[in-house]
Formats: sequence, structure tokens, C-alpha cells
Amino acid sequence: GMRVLDLACGTGPVASEALKITGPDGLVIGLDASLNMLAETRQRVGVPAVAARVERLPIPDRFFDFLSMGYALRHVDDLVATFAEYLRVLRPGGRVLVLEMTRPSSRIRFELAKLYLYRVVPRLSGLFTRSANARTLMRYYWDTIEHCVPPETILAAMTEAGFERVERRCLWGILSEYVGERPAET
Repeated sequence: GMRVLDLACGTGPVASEALKITGPDGLVIGLDASLNMLAETRQRVGVPAVAARVERLPIPDRFFDFLSMGYALRHVDDLVATFAEYLRVLRPGGRVLVLEMTRPSSRIRFELAKLYLYRVVPRLSGLFTRSANARTLMRYYWDTIEHCVPPETILAAMTEAGFERVERRCLWGILSEYVGERPAET
């Protein structure tokens, strides 16, 4: 029965999982700046979709119980302003979950990730899709990871925007999950 907004929803994989959790009484909406991505989300997932940038949400105050964002935070210019906007549309006690790639801190993990994501994945993408564009896109993906915002900066921006219980969990030194909660109002 929750209301969930999937920010920068892309083709809708996170929105699809949210639908399974919210059930028939819930509401899941996808939001993305790309009209082509929204068309895919509507077709694949069947949720309402809104065309907008995550920095300026056309959503009423305190409307959603939960916000999710999967692997798109690195494309945001002003983290504090963006998180303040997320806070605005969350109801008191509402939560945000941001999934993001993180540059590995150890040199060995960094080199292994680079080898895999910059060399192996682009080659496989080109081989399976027979598209030079797919190869280029996968190399660009690594470039965005290599130069992504450090976790400490993201956590500080969430806190500065007003989120409480801000924390990061990390898997394999490269997959980060940032969570925060809008304070309960008195």
C-alpha cells in the first residue's frame, strides 16, 4: 500500500521490483528525463511515468513513502539541492534509497573493476549486440564510475539536505546503497 517514486527509472527494473513489494493497493511511479526510457518503463512495467529531471520534481510536498534511484546519481549536478527536493516530496518518516557504483578504494579492486568494466564488458557488448555504439556506451559507463562522487560527499549532502539515519552499505567495494529518512515532524 505504499507510494513509491522511482527516480531516473530508466527502463524500469527498480520500479518492477517495487510493484512486487507494494502490491495492488500501492502506487509506483517512474520518473526520468528521457522520453524513450519512460516509454520502455510504461511498456515493460506498466506503471505511470513522469518526464522530469530529478533536481526539480513535479510532485506535491509529502506525497511519497519511499524514493528509489538506481545508478544515476553520478549524473546529478547539485547533490544537496537534489536531496532537498527528495526530502520535500517524502512524507515524514519516508525513506530514500540510492543505488550507485563507487570507485573502488583499494588499488587492486580498482584495477580489477577497470579491467572488467572497461575492457571485458565493452567487448562482450559489442560481440553480442554487434554494435559499436554498445561498446562505446559501456566504456562511457566505466568513465562515469572512475570519476564518480566519493561516498563521503554523498553522505554529507544527504545529511546537509536534512535526512536522518543516513548510512551507506557497500558490496564488493563497488556497489553502494545509500539510505536516509525524512525526520518525523512534531
